[in-house]
Amino acid sequence: MSSSDTVPAVGNTSRVLFLGAPTDDVEVEYWAGMRRWARAHGFDPTDSLDEGSVACVVTTEDILDGFCHPTESVMVQQLHENHIPFVSAYDDPRILQRVLACTAAAGAVTDTHPAAPIDMLPDASTARSAA
Repeated sequence: MSSSDTVPAVGNTSRVLFLGAPTDDVEVEYWAGMRRWARAHGFDPTDSLDEGSVACVVTTEDILDGFCHPTESVMVQQLHENHIPFVSAYDDPRILQRVLACTAAAGAVTDTHPAAPIDMLPDASTARSAA
């Protein structure tokens, strides 16, 4: 994505952008769990903004901490300017549901989905201590 590209604003969408590349096995498990949760609840996980707007972003800890490629940095800045909410891949998927519900309440998304069973992700206490 070049600096001249623009990030679309939140629209009536059920697309969730996955931004970054998990760096360890634990993060890879959580990343995959978030993608499964999104699909299981009617959301369309995507790695690209080429297809239009997104409801929120699931990202790696590195990107949240500012350790990213310059093109990712520009994309993050544009997403923030467009008020697109971010969640960590390590977050409980119910956080994603709450973020999407808040976005819907603000009039940006028209479709929200019930929370996923928590067993779709590895045990958070085990994963965090292993990281």
